Amino acid sequence: MNNYKKSLYLNQNILNFAFILLKKDYKKEFLVFIVLALIIFFITFFILLFESLKYQELQKIESGFDITISNQDSGYWSKTPTSWYDTISSIEGISLIYPIIKGEYYLRASQTKIEVLGFDPFLQTNLSKDLFLVLPFDKWFEDSMMITTKRVKQILQSLYYIEDFNFFTKSKKKINLKIANKTISSILLNNENTIITTNEIVKSIFDYDDEEVSLYAINVKNPLELSTIIQKLEFLFPFSIITNKEDLKRDIFVKYSYYNQFFLIVLSSSLLAFLVLLYTKGSVISNEDKKEILLLRAVGWRINQIVMIKLVQSSYIGILAFIFGFLLALFILHSSFIENLSVLIFDKTINILYIDFYLISIVFLLTIPFYIGANIFPAWKIATQETTGILR
Repeated sequence: MNNYKKSLYLNQNILNFAFILLKKDYKKEFLVFIVLALIIFFITFFILLFESLKYQELQKIESGFDITISNQDSGYWSKTPTSWYDTISSIEGISLIYPIIKGEYYLRASQTKIEVLGFDPFLQTNLSKDLFLVLPFDKWFEDSMMITTKRVKQILQSLYYIEDFNFFTKSKKKINLKIANKTISSILLNNENTIITTNEIVKSIFDYDDEEVSLYAINVKNPLELSTIIQKLEFLFPFSIITNKEDLKRDIFVKYSYYNQFFLIVLSSSLLAFLVLLYTKGSVISNEDKKEILLLRAVGWRINQIVMIKLVQSSYIGILAFIFGFLLALFILHSSFIENLSVLIFDKTINILYIDFYLISIVFLLTIPFYIGANIFPAWKIATQETTGILR
């Protein structure tokens, strides 16, 4: 019991002495803290940015339809005849067939392409549920209404379209729509620049016939039958464009693999700078630090106690730098600057911040232990030297 109290007392003295040295040398350690925190910031920032965008797109795909099929003409998309519906519904294993009507409208004043997406208020989907939260069911039939994403609403307001907006068809016909006060989240949408209104209005804007839709979205009963149903669709509609959920997911992983290559360049550069810092700190130690360590040895401190002091000092600085860099990355990702930057570079807004703790822990293990080791090794090397004559 006495040995335990003595050990506890010694450990407490080591902690107190380590913090005293930190206070004394705070100017010298501050630069190291800043450099280490900035390296952590850049690494975690790109990890959080890429992983959040990838997770967000995967969530959109996962909440969407299993298959989409549309007509094509000379290799390009064309309007799909409604007669396809009966043929598709004859395939076993299909649980839902949903007609989608949409078009791309060029807003010349802002030089922006906007997707105008139609929906059927009488068919229940994930999108319609969110739309009814923004604008109740009966409001859609009182006036010709449209709901926009946040980005489109900002574009329209910058052009002084506050309450309504006029669409002009190919035949120069004007269609006036009231703009809903609230916006729809872009989480469920593939395009940040989207306007949503009823199918009938979209048909009028883009001159669809009654027997035409843009494409058909399909859900299957059993995911294991997905490839079989796709083969049947390809056989029945050999000149169609067919996409499925699994292919879209694969495309997302491929796309972000290119972004990850850029991240690896940044990571390698940051780690290289960090290794240079570690090498410099491990190879060069000031005369003042040498005197402190040798004096501690001369007055009876053991080598393991001196190593423990350096362990406490470097752990304190390293962990605080990691926390500061990580929190700074989170703060920047929540700022409007990054929202504008992500729109400019990726044409995407970060709606969901996804934290991959596995990758964050790898960053921690690849940086902080090496920094701690770079502090402990030179201290141990000096502490093992002879102390004869140090008190003279």
